[in-house]
Amino acid sequence: MRELRNNIEVENQLVQLTAANYPNEVRENLETLTIELRDKDVIEVAKLARKIFKKFAGSDYFDKEGIQGTLDFFDTEKRSAKELIECFRSKSMFFIAEDNNKIIGMIRGTSKNISSLYVDEKEHKKGIATKLIQRYEKEAIKQGSDLITLESTIYAMPFYKKMGFKKTTDIVNPNGMKSYMMEITLKNGNL
Repeated sequence: MRELRNNIEVENQLVQLTAANYPNEVRENLETLTIELRDKDVIEVAKLARKIFKKFAGSDYFDKEGIQGTLDFFDTEKRSAKELIECFRSKSMFFIAEDNNKIIGMIRGTSKNISSLYVDEKEHKKGIATKLIQRYEKEAIKQGSDLITLESTIYAMPFYKKMGFKKTTDIVNPNGMKSYMMEITLKNGNL
C-alpha cells in the first residue's frame, strides 16, 4: 500500500495498489490518503531524512557546519522522539509517502514555504517527489496560498525547476548551505 499522510486532516480511505501496476503507472495514478501523522512515524521519518541528507550533502553544496547542523537536527540519538514530534508538528503541513508500511519520502513546511523534501534514494526518479510536491501544492491552495517558496540545494534545483519553481536568487549560503531561493505561483485548478 502506498499512501501520503498529512497531519492536518483525517480521511478514511485506503489506496490499494497491485504488483501489476506498481512500477511507473502507480506513480502516475498515486492517490493521496491524508491522515494525522502518527507518533511512531517520527523516528523513521527522521532516519530517512538524515540518511538521504548525509548521502547527498557534499562539500560542493555545504559548509561543514551546515552539514552537521542538519545531521544533528534529524539525529535520533541526540533528539528524543518527543522533541522530533514537537519539531515536525510545528509545521502545518506534513506528508509522507509510504510503501508496504515503509516510509520512502516526506515533505514538510507551511502553506507558503517548503522546509524539507526527502525521498529514499532507491525511489529517486520514480515520481515520488513529484507526487509529494503535487499533494503539497493542493493543500497549500486549499489553505489559501498562492505562492510557495523554498530553499533548494544545488543538487535538487533541476528537479524543482522541472516542477515549475523559478530561481529568485543566485547561489546564497545561509546556514552553511549553498542554495537557491525558489518560488512557484500556484494556480487553483491547475494541479
